[in-house]
Amino acid sequence: MTNEGELLNREEWEKMVLRLRNHPSLMVYCMGNEIDEPGRNPFCRELYDLTHTLDPNRFFLDTCSRGEFDREAVDLDVQHMGYYFPFGHSYDMFENTQNLLHIGSCKDLKVIEPEDQENSNWRIARRIPAPRPIVAHEVCHYVGLRDLHALEEKFSRYQIQPPWWLAELRKLVRQKGHEKNYSQLCEASRRFQFLSWKLTLEAIRRSPLLSGFHMLQLADTEHYENSNGLLDCFDEPKGFDKEAFLKFNSDCILVADLPRRTYFEKELVNIPIKLSHYCASIGGKADFSFELRVGKGRLLISGFNFTGLRQGQPETCGLFESLIRYFVSDDFQPQAEIAPETLSRYLLQKGEGPIVKERRMTQFWQLDATPLETKKYWRESIEYLDDKPINPDAQSK
Repeated sequence: MTNEGELLNREEWEKMVLRLRNHPSLMVYCMGNEIDEPGRNPFCRELYDLTHTLDPNRFFLDTCSRGEFDREAVDLDVQHMGYYFPFGHSYDMFENTQNLLHIGSCKDLKVIEPEDQENSNWRIARRIPAPRPIVAHEVCHYVGLRDLHALEEKFSRYQIQPPWWLAELRKLVRQKGHEKNYSQLCEASRRFQFLSWKLTLEAIRRSPLLSGFHMLQLADTEHYENSNGLLDCFDEPKGFDKEAFLKFNSDCILVADLPRRTYFEKELVNIPIKLSHYCASIGGKADFSFELRVGKGRLLISGFNFTGLRQGQPETCGLFESLIRYFVSDDFQPQAEIAPETLSRYLLQKGEGPIVKERRMTQFWQLDATPLETKKYWRESIEYLDDKPINPDAQSK
């Protein structure tokens, strides 16, 4: 619809509500996407009243994004807050209402005023409240490379005319000289896209302002070349790990609050952990443990600490009890086993040996499960620790 509501009328809207109001999956009626100044449009108020008369149990939304913060004929708000990436100076982009300043007020309230008439960079900004639940609009639009071979095979199998961009992307790959390593580029692109989704959704889940979000695209489309979705244009998975995705997008998750991602050596690091839950209720008890590893390699720090067990520390006893319950439950499915006698001998042997200094964190990127323990690495590590020389051949095996 236009700002004047010319593309639909009251009768069409009423028929739609009557047709859909008993559908079990219906949550909200929305007039359209990115409609300008809905708070100044009397037709939005008219449809708001009509909708609640016909169906008082569903939400009404005038527009996804671009709605004024002080409009009244709306039950929730959807605002475009994903202009940037939640990193560095934009780390808290989902935790403030600065984006609402750009939309303005439908009641002519001044939200930004110049402090100095000769210097327009000096501003006084009104602090915008959040009078209703806010949902982040079109998040996670981070483009990844397409699997061209898989898509070509699917278009051929289903006897569908390939879209124009498929041949153009093939041509671009040839022009860039990436025909031999394109599969590796795709894998790296999927990994980076997945990490981008992870950082963004974790930032949303940390936000005290937001009540939800919707992604720009759940699935790719064949109409244009952008690849933003979890699914391809055939609504089939693109190879992302479902279980890994649910670690930061299930009903209840733990989120680390890390404005910085790089720290100096020997710097004390405090990592607040927040619990985010979108479920209807939450209760019971939980125990928290963690591990810090170098990439996928050596364990640096573990949150398992039973030193307070003999003193009866509640948190230590609770963690120990949870582990025992898990070990005797049907959920515990170990991939290997060790005899208690063998474990006992191993622990005694390790306890009698000297204390081993932990190696310093590798300065290289670790992209797979194989530790990067080269001779050069061990030589630099020993020099750094100022330790006695050891045989690098024995350590790199």
